[in-house]
Amino acid sequence: FDTVPPWEEACWGFIEDVPMEGLSFEELIEKEKKKKEESERALDRVMEMIPERVKGTWGANEDYQETSEEFTLGEYEVWRILTTWEDRFFADHYIHHPDADRVIFLHLECPKKSFDEFKPLYEEMIGTIELKP
Repeated sequence: FDTVPPWEEACWGFIEDVPMEGLSFEELIEKEKKKKEESERALDRVMEMIPERVKGTWGANEDYQETSEEFTLGEYEVWRILTTWEDRFFADHYIHHPDADRVIFLHLECPKKSFDEFKPLYEEMIGTIELKP
C-alpha cells in the first residue's frame, strides 16, 4: 500500500494455529466457549467496580451484539462468532478438517459502514481456506 487507511476505515485480520491438545473439535470448542464465558464474567465483575459516572464517558455498549453458529463448509467444521459493536464488525472462526491435528483461528474485522464492500472478500476468503492434514 502507498497509504494506509485510517483505523476507522481499515479492514484487517489474522490467522493463527490453535493446538488441539488431544481434544476433538467439539471438545475444543466447548473449552473455548467456557474460556469466553469466564472472561465475560471477569469483565462483568470489573465493570461492577467502575463508578457509573466514569462508565458514562465511554462508548455505549448497548449496541454490542454477538451471535455464534457451528456449521460445515465442505469437509471443514467451523465455529463462527459474529460481533458488531459500536462502529466495528468482527468475525472470529475456528476451522478444522477432520483429518488435521490442528485448528485454524481466523479473525477478521472492518468498520460496519464498509461491511457491504468487505462481505464479498470475506466470503471468498472463507470459501478458499484449505487446511492440509
